[in-house]
Amino acid sequence: MNAFDTAWDIVKALYHGTYYGDEVEREGLTDGREAPDLDPNIFAGLSQYDDGWDLSHDDIKALFMRDFSEDDWERMMVGDNWKYAAGDTEQETANAPAGRLGALAQALAYGSDVFEIDENHPDAPEWIKEPIWQRNPNAEEGTDYSRYAFPKETIQWRTKGDVPPQTMRRMSPREVSEIQSRLFNWRQGFSDRRALLEEMMWDLGFLNSLSQPQQAELMRQYKTISGMGQMRATQQEVDDWLRANYLGRYASDGGMGE
Repeated sequence: MNAFDTAWDIVKALYHGTYYGDEVEREGLTDGREAPDLDPNIFAGLSQYDDGWDLSHDDIKALFMRDFSEDDWERMMVGDNWKYAAGDTEQETANAPAGRLGALAQALAYGSDVFEIDENHPDAPEWIKEPIWQRNPNAEEGTDYSRYAFPKETIQWRTKGDVPPQTMRRMSPREVSEIQSRLFNWRQGFSDRRALLEEMMWDLGFLNSLSQPQQAELMRQYKTISGMGQMRATQQEVDDWLRANYLGRYASDGGMGE
């Protein structure tokens, strides 16, 4: 663990990316938007994947209330001036690593100017972790939880209060350059790992030389890395793909469940 990671363990900051660094450094974060869960443009974009599925404001609230309270609805969803920041990413995806570096990658996706936010500063507004609620009314209770607008692996935080400039620190060009270098190295390593797994998976001579437990472990790793970034793929779709190929015995109902 280096100083970069040690500081993260102590600070646990949030990160906001923008192309308006001078303005944010001077005025803080003041301009926001409606919660993406309630944005009709988000629903319009999702409908093409959900057979025309559409929800009214009341429908959304009813689904939200299966897991949250009325107070939660007012605190986490209501308002039209929400601001966002990235927190520690839960797991590696094809687009970003886990941990603090994943949070910084998410921030950089929104702009080259990155601000480190101290959510515990005395002048900081309340930052709320993005709520996860069951958005598919046809799913069984307890399944198919999803965020709108943000990948499910990320930890996105929101606040509807203004974020004063004294609660943030603009990262220096040197720091941003270091982050970009680390992300480049991670992406190269991820690409190399995926290529190696691909080569091993489709080399029948090598595959047949492995024991059944070794084949199972290779398949597990291949399924993990191949599914990254395919946020709309269901376990059923993965299993159908497996059954259509010679490794179909590793589908979930064949004893290789997630």
